[in-house]
Amino acid sequence: MNSLARSRGRLAAAYLLAAAALLGTAFLWRNPLWLLPALWSALSLAAVGVAYALNNPMIFRKNSSGEIPPWISWLLVPFFLGVYAYNYLQHRRDGAPNIQRVDDGIHVSGRLTQDDVPELRSLGIGAVLDVTAEFNALDRSLVDQPIHYLNIPVLDHSVPTASQLNRAVNWIDRRIRSGQQVVVHCALGRGRSVLVIVAYLLASGRCDTRRDAEALVRRTRTLARLNPAQAAFIEQLHASGELCITRNACVIANPVAGGGKWERHRERVEEQLSQFYRLQIKTTTPETGASILAEEALAEGADLIIAGGGDGTLAEVASVLVGSETLFGILPLGTANALSHALFGNLSKLVPMETALAALTHGRPVSIDTADCNGETMLLVAALGFEEQMISHADREEKNGLGQGAYLQGFWRALVDNATLELEVRFDDEDSQRISTSSMVIANASPATSILAQGGGLPDYRDGELDITWLKPGEGARQNLGSMLELMGSVDGDSVIHRRASAVAVRVIEGQRRHVVDGEPRESGEVKVRVVPASLTVLVPAGSATTASD
Repeated sequence: MNSLARSRGRLAAAYLLAAAALLGTAFLWRNPLWLLPALWSALSLAAVGVAYALNNPMIFRKNSSGEIPPWISWLLVPFFLGVYAYNYLQHRRDGAPNIQRVDDGIHVSGRLTQDDVPELRSLGIGAVLDVTAEFNALDRSLVDQPIHYLNIPVLDHSVPTASQLNRAVNWIDRRIRSGQQVVVHCALGRGRSVLVIVAYLLASGRCDTRRDAEALVRRTRTLARLNPAQAAFIEQLHASGELCITRNACVIANPVAGGGKWERHRERVEEQLSQFYRLQIKTTTPETGASILAEEALAEGADLIIAGGGDGTLAEVASVLVGSETLFGILPLGTANALSHALFGNLSKLVPMETALAALTHGRPVSIDTADCNGETMLLVAALGFEEQMISHADREEKNGLGQGAYLQGFWRALVDNATLELEVRFDDEDSQRISTSSMVIANASPATSILAQGGGLPDYRDGELDITWLKPGEGARQNLGSMLELMGSVDGDSVIHRRASAVAVRVIEGQRRHVVDGEPRESGEVKVRVVPASLTVLVPAGSATTASD
């Protein structure tokens, strides 16, 4: 990307030097007739120069409909006059048609104007992908037929982000698969538009290499050519596998999770995800659980399966995807939503749905560990003692009424009850040992708020190990609160014990024989947990950490 930065730097320098020269002439040649045009032109070119220096096409303020605000258009009139003149001369010298077919369903073009309307009609163009930042879009009402429009604003000679390019590629794919003819245009139809078309040809499998794809475009668009930075960008994305078409997505939603959050968010979820995926929605019923629906979606060829519900629903869907190449997505619709907090970070507590949708539309895939707990998939924790009592005390009615307050109420009851467990525990292949405790948590991952799992700090969901934390038995609620403070690092003490292992087996000798797995109560006097490293690929927000310790 150094060549790209150098290219932008040269353009930025050229615009800024031209602006400086105009300012110099304005003050050296004190002609009133020249002063205003010179200052106006200098300001216009300086603004564009800054845009290139910062690689920020938003200087043009082009909106999703392709419109640039009038005040920006007036401010940049001197720049636009120069650009229009240059493009006009290039078109005159080129002599080629503005719109040209590249391959089945896809065309390349320079900037679209009213002169292109007859050709758009005759070709049956149903979708326009605009990769300019500096031009207003064509008034599509002139075409007299419905036209889908997407703008990916990119500065001339530059490149979009990887997520923008993938969005463009998937948008083209959906439009072509729906039977529409697509035209991709930039200013002259030689650089930015060619970059997107080459990306589509590679991602769709129509071409195997960047050179082959570029050659296919140049068969009809003879002057089309990627600059070295654009070519390197495409080759890097293609080689790393980041350039891909995710065609089919299925949402599996639990309609009763979180007191019925799904119905409140459904319209918004459908509207946003349908812009990126061919979307299918399945909802669980008392007779048909999330794992059955996930198996159906997998058999139907879904590339991305999105679980919408609490942590139990997420674990059910994930159990079907463990070890597969299908991507796993998350819609946090439960009460605690611990998995999304663990993977997406603290922002997901403040704006959970916004964060989740950003991960699904502009995120990146990350491989995480899962665990097998008594034959079922575990994503977060298995717990005995305090956490089990906290969750068991919070029934569906309390969770619907109090939200996470139901868990706090249950946790306080557990501290006061202060029930002690006698356990036989074996770590990996070691000899068994007897442990007396009021709380034991076996964690693959956990959010920062799950302090009972953090005797060794926040568990790392990519380290191939389990984090096991237990507390020495306390004499009452006060001592148990002291253990909580020790876990949070507020006080020093020796009541918290932690170790790591790839497998752990626990047998209850005395005490409550229930435990919880990812927030779901289970009846068993034995808990056997084994980590399954890097077994699930999850979409996470583009800027999130890749491990819990990052």
